[in-house]
Amino acid sequence: MKLDKYFDYAKQVGFTDIEFKSRISKKLSLSVFHHKVENYSVSENETIYIRGIFNGKMVSGLTENKATITKIIDEMAENAKFIEEEKEHEIFAGSEKYKNYKTHTDALSKVPVSEKIELCLNAEEKAYAYNEKIKDVEEDQMEFVTDGKLYERNNAFYIMYDESEVLGMKGCTTTIKMTEESVKMRRNGEFGLNTELYFETGKRFNSIYNTPYGPMGIEVLTNYVKNSFDKETSKGVIDVEYKISMDGVVESQNRLTIEVM
Repeated sequence: MKLDKYFDYAKQVGFTDIEFKSRISKKLSLSVFHHKVENYSVSENETIYIRGIFNGKMVSGLTENKATITKIIDEMAENAKFIEEEKEHEIFAGSEKYKNYKTHTDALSKVPVSEKIELCLNAEEKAYAYNEKIKDVEEDQMEFVTDGKLYERNNAFYIMYDESEVLGMKGCTTTIKMTEESVKMRRNGEFGLNTELYFETGKRFNSIYNTPYGPMGIEVLTNYVKNSFDKETSKGVIDVEYKISMDGVVESQNRLTIEVM
């Protein structure tokens, strides 16, 4: 993909530096629950990751549609206006040479689907048999109440707040962009630096989640987004249910509820 025109466009918008990265992924998602196949899906997509410096602020975005790259660049420039941190950023220019490493094997892709299903069912059966106390999956809940700032801009509402040290995210600022159809969450700070999650009913979203132990590739599949936020009173509830997988291995069902009071 030729990117020259996008570099030029970003410069015109006001970016002093910008980086593009393309990732093509093929994924088989298979999960079993109570001796039955709960989920089976096959997907293939290309994700374009964008990172740039605008007015000294590091911002990022991504898209699975090349036709929207200029729109994403515009949104990144807009998001930079809400970042209050004072920190110098730079984008590594790259090395002259890189070694080729083979980090993937296609052996698993050659295994028939029926055998993969049987493998998952056997693994579940062994988990139940390992200990009689294993009966079902427990649900974890976490509640966090804090003060924040509320903005309205271009028919969208923004919530900005500081994360809690109790949650292990001291020094991290979270910005949430809400529209009628979607929710975008972006974290800046030592934990979750330039991490972005996007939720829209029925849509898949790929991103990089930065942790104290290194970056992890994640995929989010949103089941639904329900928004009862009232513009007149500036109060309401945003309810999001989604499934998230990390590096194609760890998968969990999640629910995020944001109440503005």
